[in-house]
Amino acid sequence: MKKINFRNILILIRKELVGFVDNPATYVVGIVFLLIWEFLFFRNVFVIGESSLATLFNLFPWISLIFIPALTMGAISKEKDDGTLELILTHPVKIWELVLSKFLSTFLFVGVVLLFTLPLAISFNNYGPLDWGIYASQIIGALFFSAALVSLGIFISSLFSSQIASLLLTVFSGFIFVVFGTELVTISLPSTVGSFLEKFSLANHYNALSRGILTLSDILFFIIFVALFLYEANLQIFKQKSNELKRKLFAIQLGGFLITSLIIAGGVLSIINLRLDITQNKIYTLSGATKKVLLELDTPVTLTLYASKNLPAQYAPILRETQYVLEDYKNTSKSKIIYEQKDPSVSEDEEQKALASGIQRAQFNIIGQDELQSKEGYLGITINSENRTEAIPFIQGTADLEYELTTLIYKLTSKDKKTLGFLSGNNEKSIYDDYKYLNQELSKQFNLKPVFLSDEIKEIDQNIHVLIIAGPTEPLEVETISAVRTYLNNGGSVVFLLDKILVNNDFTSVVINHNLEQILEEYGVTLRQDVIYDLRAYEQLNIQTGANTFALNYPFWIRTSISPLAQILKLKTNAVSLPWASSITFDGGKAKESGYTIKPLLNTSDYGGVKLDTASVLPDQDLPADKLGKITAGVTMEPFPDTENSKGRVVVITDSEFLVDMFLTKIPSNLAFGLDMFSWVSQVDSFADIQVKVNAASKFTFANSTQPSQIRYTVMGLSTGLPILLAIGRFLRRRALRFQNYKS
Repeated sequence: MKKINFRNILILIRKELVGFVDNPATYVVGIVFLLIWEFLFFRNVFVIGESSLATLFNLFPWISLIFIPALTMGAISKEKDDGTLELILTHPVKIWELVLSKFLSTFLFVGVVLLFTLPLAISFNNYGPLDWGIYASQIIGALFFSAALVSLGIFISSLFSSQIASLLLTVFSGFIFVVFGTELVTISLPSTVGSFLEKFSLANHYNALSRGILTLSDILFFIIFVALFLYEANLQIFKQKSNELKRKLFAIQLGGFLITSLIIAGGVLSIINLRLDITQNKIYTLSGATKKVLLELDTPVTLTLYASKNLPAQYAPILRETQYVLEDYKNTSKSKIIYEQKDPSVSEDEEQKALASGIQRAQFNIIGQDELQSKEGYLGITINSENRTEAIPFIQGTADLEYELTTLIYKLTSKDKKTLGFLSGNNEKSIYDDYKYLNQELSKQFNLKPVFLSDEIKEIDQNIHVLIIAGPTEPLEVETISAVRTYLNNGGSVVFLLDKILVNNDFTSVVINHNLEQILEEYGVTLRQDVIYDLRAYEQLNIQTGANTFALNYPFWIRTSISPLAQILKLKTNAVSLPWASSITFDGGKAKESGYTIKPLLNTSDYGGVKLDTASVLPDQDLPADKLGKITAGVTMEPFPDTENSKGRVVVITDSEFLVDMFLTKIPSNLAFGLDMFSWVSQVDSFADIQVKVNAASKFTFANSTQPSQIRYTVMGLSTGLPILLAIGRFLRRRALRFQNYKS
């Protein structure tokens, strides 16, 4: 076989690209593709409120099923129809050079179209930090997916002389390759067949690449896919020159297709565990906190993955990612982690052992023989150390898997947990009711206990490392105030989560008097009788009217940012949402007299204000837009270095609702902040850098309600305007060349 002449390929690529640029249909196809893609994206992206392009790139495989076949339908078939293919083959141009030039020119054109997402990414980043690593992986995933579809389209174009036939078959074939292995297909198939097809799904490999982690097995899949169909296209064109070899070439085509299919489906690629995490926060890499826990293990820990052999195909990516994570734990721990995998369905004894360890038997609904059938399976993990066992009963996803594993390992192996005490008896927030989710997470790292004071118990136990006073709605008795003051003076650390108003269901409120202001004022901290609003950084309130639910901007649920002066260093989140918080002022000189330095912790945006009349906090009221600025809603107090052994740390936040179950499930960053805050006060390492991985996307922060529309119309305008300007410029240049007089 003669060597490929790359100069010929470059010449042919230039010819193909000029054909794209000079063809008006190209601009129409590109503009329509971008407008439909962006229109579908903009329908709900601002309702979700996250600075992320995940929804945009989730749509890409489906939209490109029309766009890319429209580009490739004439790649070879038009040459056949025009009778130019034979002419090209008579020139010193090899078939591979022709096929590669068709592929690379179309691929480059699609890449240029994908660059139109860059203005959108830049716009989003201006109103909420975008993870550029995830964006890069989304572009990479889209490029690999496009390459696969382009190669498929070129192969099918080589089969026909009709462009319409080529278009329709490429759309159909592309659709089949996209849905292979997805729930749309596998839900009605046996599990073994579904697992087999899952390895062929372009959508599954695309989704794996576009998360922010580049896996070699997914990249190799696309490379093999592209090489296979380009090879098939090469053989198909070769038949035009050597008809006597038709049967032999057909056998080679079929054999090559089957062998490659078996290599992919046989799992050769799935055992390649080389991955590169390109996200900014390394959300797919074990965090520093996890590595510290694993390297400090004194006793072996056994991680047992219970996974049924015939899980539905939609759980195959979850199982694969779980196996990757567990291998990372094993490799990082220096032999302290023992990893094993078992199938509970192989025997009744193994199944009973799994159930007794806390593994959950899950039921899956599948369609079989034209009826809905129920199937049972297992996908959970047990953590065992020194005859103590914790379990993750069923793995629904891997976003929070590292957090769950690390905290449970720490819970089993830690010998000296510190104690957090929650003051009780004055209608405070309860760790067993209001703070159930917080209780569940903190108990993995701390010992938790309620603190009751009475005539018999008048002092707070000094073995409690941190006292939390969370939202009392009744005045504290003089004896209780005295006990808190004594605890502070004796070096205790305290977290004050104090509301100034109590909001009712009808958005009316009553003033709360808890008498704790007198303690705080001794340290220079004053809680104001007002309610903070923010006209730029706020959450949305879901209002239900009958059967309909709609989102409403609610400036009283402020989205505060971490002060650059904050004493809590290395916080893993940059925003904390506080409902109905009040403002704080502080006197640094007075705090200094008490042996503390005091710094702001939580601030509003520059568009924050206060409402002195707190009787009503209705969502639809007009709030003053003058006298706006940064308002402080939380402060921290840290003892001077020479007194840090005799004094504790103090946090004051004018809200206790931000850690209740409803807000922690709605806004995961609140939990990450809470974990960091309690770890700082108790002076232990935080697991918040793991927890924040659950929701890495940041929220939008708009100055006014017109900015989302400005982004939408600007981006869609660029998607239309730039191609039109390019088309006009190209047309004028060609027209000028047509009438140009050439002199010898």
